[in-house]
Amino acid sequence: MELVPIRPVPKRQFDQFGVTEETLAARVNLLGERGFLIDSKILFLGDYDLTSLAAQPRGKNTEIWALDIDQDVLEVLKRESGNAIFTAHHNLTFPLPKRLLASFDAVFTDPPYTPEGVSLFLSRSLEALVKGVRGRIFLSYGSLDPVRLLAVQEKILAHGVLIEELRPRFNEYLNAKTIGDASDLYLLRPTAKARPTIKGEYSGRIYTNE
Repeated sequence: MELVPIRPVPKRQFDQFGVTEETLAARVNLLGERGFLIDSKILFLGDYDLTSLAAQPRGKNTEIWALDIDQDVLEVLKRESGNAIFTAHHNLTFPLPKRLLASFDAVFTDPPYTPEGVSLFLSRSLEALVKGVRGRIFLSYGSLDPVRLLAVQEKILAHGVLIEELRPRFNEYLNAKTIGDASDLYLLRPTAKARPTIKGEYSGRIYTNE
């Protein structure tokens, strides 16, 4: 099933840009290679791309969740998966729902394209991960400005996570000229020093147009 045609109209206030079908396949393959589609629990933190829906047929004894601020996205996921994907309608400026804390083996997120947005989504991702050596965060971020990329990498490292792998231009987007139609994929491994830099409610800037 092609997923690009069934996505809702992108809402620019949420920095929504959709990846290509090829990128969806590459994301699912990577999750599979890393062992997160068997006997796992995965959270897609923001899922306009519908990556959770692409991954769902490959999952074996795997529980898939998607959290999003956009109810339209969640309705597509529920309808097209036959409610096989668990959904949570939530604004990440508020703390994660308690049922999602320390619950997931992997978190996949494509956060807003600001350093602040990256920090917020990464902080919530860390709170969602189970404790232990298996947990990983897959985080996408793109910019044509190397100074901006440096600032984002500094934000990432401030959370006490290791950049275990960096795949440049892994994600290809449709109509995302502001980031060169591509973003890098970071595979992040929490260390003993891993800590959210944002806790509780957050009132700062998140999205590009704020």
